Amino acid sequence: MAKRRPANRERNRASDRELVQRAIEERRQGKSPAAYGELALRYMQRLYNFLLRQTGDPTEAEDIVQQALCKGFENLEQFEQRSSLYTWLCRIALNELHNRRRRQKPISGLLTSGDGGGGEGTAAVLEPTTDETPETIAASREMQARVRDALLELPEEFRTAVNLVDLEGLSYKEAAEVMGVPEGTVKSRLNRGRRMLARRLLGRRTEQPQGGQR
Repeated sequence: MAKRRPANRERNRASDRELVQRAIEERRQGKSPAAYGELALRYMQRLYNFLLRQTGDPTEAEDIVQQALCKGFENLEQFEQRSSLYTWLCRIALNELHNRRRRQKPISGLLTSGDGGGGEGTAAVLEPTTDETPETIAASREMQARVRDALLELPEEFRTAVNLVDLEGLSYKEAAEVMGVPEGTVKSRLNRGRRMLARRLLGRRTEQPQGGQR
């Protein structure tokens, strides 16, 4: 089920490596973080999508993306480049989510230039552009919403495994790095999570009224 794009990923990783080195030099020299800004723009939407599926809350997902990107910049010299930059940022984001759950307190955004109120303006920035027709967009969004709602019903460890491997396209090794567990644990959680998700999606489909009646 997971999508693999090794050639594209390898090209992106080489480009990321270059930008990371430039960003570290900019940080050391006290320059404006232009290179890291480019990296942040590259992965902001993907991190947001991942966190939205984890939390179901657009505002919370935006806050955690901002926190993760800020923390990534602060700790960029610790990035050893043995994995992809996205995997590293994703682990930071997941840790931020876990910390937030433990504290049970809201975290204000760090990258917003305004007051951050409402969250709708930021969501518009995060919305990807597309050449699809309105009909295909609506159908796609409806399916995404169904999957997201069903995914949120899963216990967190199974939801995370399905989210990372099947929806984010990470390998077992990458997902294990993000989750901080052995690969075998990822596979076990993924298999169980897939079964749980399939049952929920099937149940939702059979509950749909006939002939479009509501």
